[in-house]
Amino acid sequence: TARAHFELAVRATESLEHVSALSLLRDSHRPLHLFSPVDSAQVAEVADLQASIDKHIFIAESCKARVQGELALQSALHKEEYLLVEDAWDAVDFFRSAAAYAQEGNDLENEAIALTALAGVLEKVFHLMAVSTPLYRQAFRLGLALWPKHMNDEKWFQACAEVEDREQAKLKQAAQDEEDAARRAEEERLRPAKESLTVELGALKKAAAKGVYALIVHIYSAHPPRAAGGPHVRAAEVTADTLKRDLLNAMRDYHPDRNGGHDDAWCVLCLEITKELVGQHEKQKHA
Repeated sequence: TARAHFELAVRATESLEHVSALSLLRDSHRPLHLFSPVDSAQVAEVADLQASIDKHIFIAESCKARVQGELALQSALHKEEYLLVEDAWDAVDFFRSAAAYAQEGNDLENEAIALTALAGVLEKVFHLMAVSTPLYRQAFRLGLALWPKHMNDEKWFQACAEVEDREQAKLKQAAQDEEDAARRAEEERLRPAKESLTVELGALKKAAAKGVYALIVHIYSAHPPRAAGGPHVRAAEVTADTLKRDLLNAMRDYHPDRNGGHDDAWCVLCLEITKELVGQHEKQKHA
């Protein structure tokens, strides 16, 4: 009898008949309390059925609360000229309860749907973006956890994905702004050193204008590498046959990351040399 009531309750839940489902699920408890298992197999079977009933009670309660939230929200918004604030807050409470019930029932999808509905009210009705955004993102993560079941066609998941994309774009922009600010601060710090290298940088530009061969010969002759393990190129040994390899080795010898710990003038010089070498390398690739 208990299992028959349970199976009817599951079908009622699937048909969105949540009140009937709750009644049937509660009725399922009564036969179990009267049943006396005779062996360990029956004990395990009763325990499994009891756990399933409890789980589906939470799921049915979640669905019921979500429907109540939707009705409360409709009531709050049914007058175009004004908002029934009390009904809107009732909707918030119902959706919050729906999410909590679904969590107790370990129903990720219904929890995500309830959280999305809750976030929607907080965002669109009360304009509480700081509160709604974490809820959208939490629902989005729950949706991803449902893999391999795909949620991409579900409207609730699409709403969450839009918020997630927006927040990721903000984080990316913030990181870029921080990087740009750090670069500008470093350029400002190195400005005096760069101004002291006017002659050297002018000669570097002239050599680069003559081509990659002249550039490599110039930098190794005028500014021998200081990086550990170098130099990887000797100015007198650069030939047309070794030019491509020598260019890559020069980029390694003068790369700023391998030339830390020296004075500011050398750091600026390595940075400018690397810019010219990269420019020559790009020309080589597209030649």
